[in-house]
Amino acid sequence: MRVSVGHDPGLSESYLRKMCQLGVDCIDFGSGAWFPGVKEQGYPDLDELVRIRRRLQSWGMDWNRVTLPDITEAFFLDRDGAGRELENSAAALAVFAEAGAPIARQRCEGDTFNHLLRHYRSVHRGGYLGSGDTVLRGRAQPLSEQELRSRRVHVWDGASTEPPGREALDDWWDHFCRIYGRLVPIADETGIRLAMHPSDIPMPDT
Repeated sequence: MRVSVGHDPGLSESYLRKMCQLGVDCIDFGSGAWFPGVKEQGYPDLDELVRIRRRLQSWGMDWNRVTLPDITEAFFLDRDGAGRELENSAAALAVFAEAGAPIARQRCEGDTFNHLLRHYRSVHRGGYLGSGDTVLRGRAQPLSEQELRSRRVHVWDGASTEPPGREALDDWWDHFCRIYGRLVPIADETGIRLAMHPSDIPMPDT
């Protein structure tokens, strides 16, 4: 068994030292936009990925899971140029595989209904902060549109207190299958594992 935690945005020396002291083996990178090169060209720069991994290894750790660039509502609504998002994710997956990342995940707009959840933080060993979500104690008031956008909620259908209907879900699923139809062959060819975890964070009360 290996212990993996989420990454500090700057991968600071103090953070890496603390994780090393806590016995952490691996770092998870939960944001696809964080990696150098994504903002400039749409997918990570290979040389920068190698540098990041060597920095982790210098502390006796490695990376565990990386995140591909997000697939946004533009793709799911078939907006002009949205196909570029999928091609960037495909390029990112290939680059991560070349850099030696063992696991990659794809985040898709609308994959969870964050506007129906109550978020909480939990304190673990050494003061490490974890997080969770529950639907057991629902929100008293709907979120504003600004709050919806900040929590990655699909607002294009006006959802505020309910999940989308069957037609919208079926259309989302069709697009989702197109995404993985593009990514799975790359994973098969390169050996990188392609992860899915649809209820993030898992909610035992659902």
